[in-house]
Amino acid sequence: MQYNDEMLDAPDEIFKKFYPSAGIEKILEKAQELSLGSTVVQVFDARAIFSREHLQLAYANAVLATIEKRSRSKSISMEMMLYAALTLQISDAIKLVGIKGSTEAVLFSNSNEAYNRIKGMLGRVGELGGTNDSALKILGVNDFQGIMNKMSLMSISD
Repeated sequence: MQYNDEMLDAPDEIFKKFYPSAGIEKILEKAQELSLGSTVVQVFDARAIFSREHLQLAYANAVLATIEKRSRSKSISMEMMLYAALTLQISDAIKLVGIKGSTEAVLFSNSNEAYNRIKGMLGRVGELGGTNDSALKILGVNDFQGIMNKMSLMSISD
């Protein structure tokens, strides 16, 4: 798969909040199955996501890290999780922002086609809007500027 700057222009970006109707494992398996090449489908614990902009920034950084061959993981989806969690360790990222139990979750996809193939598993779905200030404590920052600063540091800490 050839990665390029066009991946940053993701006109189909989808952000959905949902309460899982299928088991978490099935949703994660389907997300992984759909995340091929430049297609990204990632699921997060809604409590740890500050805003749409938080995920947009995590996605953009993951794509850039992949294009520049400095990614720490084998997929853009996992790289996005690292940036969303503001950590360089995959196990820490999963603990911080990974979906847990039957709590409210957030789905990000850069593909309408992929979203349409998973949406039936999501249960009650709504839009991701506004900000979630409680996520700041989970992420160990004070505000959105703190999120941006930590992501910048991650990008230069190779």
